[in-house]
Amino acid sequence: MAAPFSEQFFDRFALPLLRGGEVAIGRPLGGRGMRRLLTELASASGGGEHLSGLVSAAQDRLLSMGIPPPSDPRHFDDPGALLLLAALHDLLFLARPEVGGLRPALRAALLHEIETSLQPLVPEPSELSEPDDPLAPDRPSAIAESEQAAAAAQRDAQILMRHALAEPLFRLQRLDRRRRTWLGEQLDRGVPGRAGATEPSGEDGLELTSLCWPELLLVVGGQGTQVLRALLAASPLTALWYPRPPSAVAGQGLALDLRQLAPLLRRRHLSRIVCRRYLALGLSAVAQVLSGPLVALLGQAASDAGARRDLQTWLGLCSHLHWLSYVVFPSSSGLTAAIPESETPFFALFASLWLSAPQLARPADLTVDSPLYQRAVAHAEACRAAVPPIVVSHLQGLLTRALGSPSQ
Repeated sequence: MAAPFSEQFFDRFALPLLRGGEVAIGRPLGGRGMRRLLTELASASGGGEHLSGLVSAAQDRLLSMGIPPPSDPRHFDDPGALLLLAALHDLLFLARPEVGGLRPALRAALLHEIETSLQPLVPEPSELSEPDDPLAPDRPSAIAESEQAAAAAQRDAQILMRHALAEPLFRLQRLDRRRRTWLGEQLDRGVPGRAGATEPSGEDGLELTSLCWPELLLVVGGQGTQVLRALLAASPLTALWYPRPPSAVAGQGLALDLRQLAPLLRRRHLSRIVCRRYLALGLSAVAQVLSGPLVALLGQAASDAGARRDLQTWLGLCSHLHWLSYVVFPSSSGLTAAIPESETPFFALFASLWLSAPQLARPADLTVDSPLYQRAVAHAEACRAAVPPIVVSHLQGLLTRALGSPSQ
């Protein structure tokens, strides 16, 4: 049996977090607690059992999100997984109501320690890059190809593992209870749940639930934003899974960093997962999130070759979403409703791409006499008609400067 410290961490925090149970937040681990946890897992007879349970819970979590987990559990081996969990635990500790009474310097020191522990987990762009094209003339030998494929599969699995661990943070809820006392109305934050209870009794008052993650942004005078940003950088698929409109108050400072996330979209397996997620969210929600950052990236790409490549990656994804939503699997109504101003660039970009960069707007093997092509033409025209002409003209100019002259 594992030693009590590691056993409590897994049984009371890590596994309930992944399985949707009641999560207990204990004292912060910090660097010393993390070293103790790793030592116990390495020396205790039950350490391997706990890690196997964590992998199993992560696989179940991925399946619940519609993501097929890796077929080989050994690919889940990620030294950073426990560090990510420990950072999550300590960040949630800072959101506990009673922690507000601690000295500000002590809370700031713990927050800094959490951020420092996450920094080594942030992957470099080269780590996310897709392996070389196996059909290229100078492709590697069969053995090297096999090794590349195995390394790519393991890297994908590690990204999925971190997503399975970090994603529950954005679903985690806290139970509060509002009750009347002789001093007036009182709100008890973070009360324990009552087993088997479906409705609050009059004596207990009104039970309320609230998402935990928006409060994390406010800890230590708002410094929690940068730590949550570091956590999402360590789990880039989670950042893409829960895109946040830049205008949302709760999401300020957490807008998508398109350049940081573009390399992940160049990994075919992961980009398909993102596409399915965005189709499930609906293009209206996705358009609100991507419109502003896409226009900003257009400006950067005019003078930066790296930004130009990242822009092409994102434009390819957006075109793919347009095709799946309006061309390949069109809805009965199509694009008929008025487009809100916050979504205008997303639809105007497709109309502009169709004219200025057709190689990014449609598949290369699509013939002009194909029924799909005709539907795509109709959709591009609908996008153009649904937005002010000045917007399309402006974006066409930005595209021409960013990508060069139209290639037919």
